[in-house]
Amino acid sequence: MAKVHVLPHTHWDREWYFTQQDSDVLATYNFTKVIETLETESRYSVYHLDGQSSIVEDYLKILPHMHDRMAKLVADNKLYIGPWYTQTDSFNVAGESIIRNLKYGMHIAESLGHSMKVGYLPDTFGHNAQMPTLFKGCGIDNIIFWRGIDFDEQIDKSNFTWTSLGGGGQHHRL
Repeated sequence: MAKVHVLPHTHWDREWYFTQQDSDVLATYNFTKVIETLETESRYSVYHLDGQSSIVEDYLKILPHMHDRMAKLVADNKLYIGPWYTQTDSFNVAGESIIRNLKYGMHIAESLGHSMKVGYLPDTFGHNAQMPTLFKGCGIDNIIFWRGIDFDEQIDKSNFTWTSLGGGGQHHRL
């Protein structure tokens, strides 16, 4: 029997479905409930906040008194944040902006205790061919992504390796 890991998480489209004000109201309520649940319910040992530090920054601007509680959960690896500042469409932006996005997001997450070191790309519609190299340069050696690979082809899904154009020795296994 396969072992299944369930990771409670959110996918937060802060600029897609809502106004910034609507997003702030929803985040204030939802993220406070996440923090309270992680602090009081032992059944919930971890939560993933969509790989974006910008939503954490927005939340703490509204509720700065929650900083220490959030930082404790991040430092204790109960709340995973980063490495992005905002989710990027890695196919449509320049490499430098991807690197800056990662570096800024990682800085914010690390200031709270820990940045997730996962190339988290859940909602892109194509992938920059140099992403493995860009991730490696930012200290990230693994990925989670949703779209962009045709798994109907004959691919060994148990040992998938993504290599940047030109090789470069930058490999990422799923």
